[in-house]
Amino acid sequence: MPILSKTELFKILPSEAHDVVFKAHRLNELRRLQGREQTQSFIDDRGIVSLFTGTELPSIQEAIEGTLASDTHDGIIKSGFGIAWIWAQDLPDQSRCMYCLFLREKATFIARRHWASLIAMGSPDHHQARKAKHISAIAYQLANYIETQGPTSGDLLRKALGHTGRAGDQTFRRARRELEKQWIIVPIGIGEHRRGADPHTWELTGRWLPPHILEEALALSRQEAMANILLAGIDATLAVDEQAVFRWFGWTRSITGRLVKGLLEREACFRVDGSNPILISQTLVDAWPRV
Repeated sequence: MPILSKTELFKILPSEAHDVVFKAHRLNELRRLQGREQTQSFIDDRGIVSLFTGTELPSIQEAIEGTLASDTHDGIIKSGFGIAWIWAQDLPDQSRCMYCLFLREKATFIARRHWASLIAMGSPDHHQARKAKHISAIAYQLANYIETQGPTSGDLLRKALGHTGRAGDQTFRRARRELEKQWIIVPIGIGEHRRGADPHTWELTGRWLPPHILEEALALSRQEAMANILLAGIDATLAVDEQAVFRWFGWTRSITGRLVKGLLEREACFRVDGSNPILISQTLVDAWPRV
């Protein structure tokens, strides 16, 4: 069966569950986001939130518009997209939320309570990561440049290291993505949205994070961290097609399957069987009559 999109899934939710989910995703006129502080509270509440539409997560763009939305309508970019981008420029904050290209490589905000699990999934020290062969020589060179020069815009970083032209751009993006996947670098600033440009300013994650987050990460195994983040995604959505979670993080199906099984066994989340099995969070159980 094809994976149910958010729109398709929400159409089949039981009425009580539908109301809970729509309230949490702020998908009505009365709960529309009205400013940056409300947006930050939205991120704090849900834990993991996408900036734009296109994922199963709660969406800042949709919460601004107060409805499930697409990026464009009749070829015109909707207002919520532009407002979301403008507000996002002020949101990355060491005290409250991190911005990253995370779930399905989409622009995502993650509340502070999940940072230790994110870091525990990677190798945030680029020197150690290179020794362990977790990153390439080019990726290591990128991280070294940021270490010596300080936070650097993506376009400046690409030019400084000589990655010009189409081939250079592809090489740069691959190397940058290596560093992101290992949580070695994090975007700490967002500039103007221009086609083909990298609007982000990049910093070493270990230098940007509060020290105690790194200490908390050391106490977690990679498997524990992965389970924590998978559950955080389910809790953020409240209800999601089970097959959708297999494409969230780029993990193998066997790894994701084991993690889902473990979460279900300890009743950290629940499965609603059907032609498209649905995973629901603990908080939605009372509103779902079939569970």
